[in-house]
Amino acid sequence: MEEVPTACGTPAQPLPWHSPTLLPRLPPQPTRFAVRVAGGHVYRIPTACVHLDWGMDARDVEVGIMKDLPTELLLGNDLGLLTSTFDDTHTGGVCPVTTRHQARKAPHTDSEGTAVSETSPTLGPDNTPSLTWDSPTDFAQATREDVTLAPYRQQAGREPGGVGEVRFAWDQGKLYRTSGGARRGVDQVPDRQLVVPGKYRRNLLKIGHDIPLAGHLGHMRTLHRLTQSFFWPGLSGDVRDYCRTCEVCQRVGKRGHTRKATLRPLPIVGEPFRRVAVDLIGPLAVPSTTGKKYILTVVDYATRYPEAVALRDIHAETVTGALLQIFSRVGFPQEILSDQGTQFTAEVTQQLWRLCGIKPLYSSPYHPQTNGLCERFNGTLKQLLHTFTMSHKDWERHLPHLLFAYREVPQEATGFSPFELMYGRRVRGPLDLLREHWEGALAKEGTSATDYVLEFRDRLQELTALVQSQSGPNQAEEVV
Repeated sequence: MEEVPTACGTPAQPLPWHSPTLLPRLPPQPTRFAVRVAGGHVYRIPTACVHLDWGMDARDVEVGIMKDLPTELLLGNDLGLLTSTFDDTHTGGVCPVTTRHQARKAPHTDSEGTAVSETSPTLGPDNTPSLTWDSPTDFAQATREDVTLAPYRQQAGREPGGVGEVRFAWDQGKLYRTSGGARRGVDQVPDRQLVVPGKYRRNLLKIGHDIPLAGHLGHMRTLHRLTQSFFWPGLSGDVRDYCRTCEVCQRVGKRGHTRKATLRPLPIVGEPFRRVAVDLIGPLAVPSTTGKKYILTVVDYATRYPEAVALRDIHAETVTGALLQIFSRVGFPQEILSDQGTQFTAEVTQQLWRLCGIKPLYSSPYHPQTNGLCERFNGTLKQLLHTFTMSHKDWERHLPHLLFAYREVPQEATGFSPFELMYGRRVRGPLDLLREHWEGALAKEGTSATDYVLEFRDRLQELTALVQSQSGPNQAEEVV
């Protein structure tokens, strides 16, 4: 029997009501901003301040008012956490943009208009891609047949017209992109990149962004990771679209931040682990399987190289033991910056500073910006942890993988990856393993220990000089 709606006990017939008066009341002269809609037309629409509650947060937000929207409200990814509190079966999985999960059933094309295979790599129990890659012979054959690479095959073998000009060349059946003068900094391009046919690109994007060793980092860091080894036409746009349509990243969201006013330049530190910043994260909402719910983080000022240790508690004895564990790998610093928590001001901690010859530096109370380097890394690490705890409950097991993902990509302040500044060489990651598989790489002849040490020392001196020159212009963006 159909239930009859009532009002105050009296049967009533509900009447849908749609009226402009239900919209937020606009001021006499509302502010307006431009919106580009599908088709390229630009509208200037009024704004209003409304109170939004989307389950993960609630606050007053300035929104634009438009008629004839396909839904009552369109949320962007600038609100922070947008994890839905509703079942996707009722909402159809509505997201700010169409995610790959929603578009998986439909055929798609890459940025050059070439059809891309709809077959997605299978996922194991940890959502790690279980991929079967073609042999080097099949890869070379695909390179010769891919229509999107035709212009580069025609350019192969031509001499560059000027210093630093990009050229393409064949080597053992593989097509490579080389540049005479590699740019340094966050826009650095390696001297030699393997050109990838269209059928392999989507799986490369998955490895460069989705797996724990990639960490679901943002567009620019994913792009830097891929360009260290590979090239294809439209690579930057493909990476941007892939990251924007990542369902996991959309569910987690990214908190916006406002640039702070510059107070004074930070001193440039040139020696690795001479000055470090330490901080604590926790208690985390989801403990690890071993019962740990805190993380001690240490970040080096010179290289931005991070360390992190999971802790069961944050007593002074536990924290000092974890610090000794880290210092046994990287050496004892001369200065250490922390807040004024009891873990860092306790007598046992002060005794450790005295015995190790460490000068403690403390941030002002209720002013975490003083320790901004470590606080910024903490925010990134918590974002990565939140991303992976959605599918991996044991975050402690994946903590080393997430640290690897952070250390592998260049930092904006230095222009180099923390790993390269720490060890004087590029880290050999999953994408490098894949490139070596396609190239059928042979083991290179080794060098003597003396030559390696001399080359390593010269390399570190060169990197230190480049970092100091790169850090100077970026000081205007950092504050104490």
